Amino acid sequence: MSHYLYFGQKYIGRVVEVFEHQGTFFGQFQFETNREMDGETERLLQFIDFCRGWFESQTSSSPPCPSLFDSFADLIGNGRWTILDESKKQDIIADAPMFNGGRCGELSWILATR
Repeated sequence: MSHYLYFGQKYIGRVVEVFEHQGTFFGQFQFETNREMDGETERLLQFIDFCRGWFESQTSSSPPCPSLFDSFADLIGNGRWTILDESKKQDIIADAPMFNGGRCGELSWILATR
């Protein structure tokens, strides 16, 4: 079943092979925005690419500090990230999804409590 990731009204991409484990959802993400490249889209791409690099560097001898996410405070914890399932049910994502695989690869998220 496909899910669809949004930031506000902006469609970001499709998520397939979705499953939930202990309150965290996982799936395979494919960046597919249908909007022209604008400042907000560029900022979202910076965040997606940063996430991938951050996860890749977790295996290094000196992994990066989570405080590096502070530079993306404008994209985290604002309630604008949502996920839409095939039945058109839309849920708010807590904080922000984590793009473990960047623009194409594993995505994880936790739903915000209502």
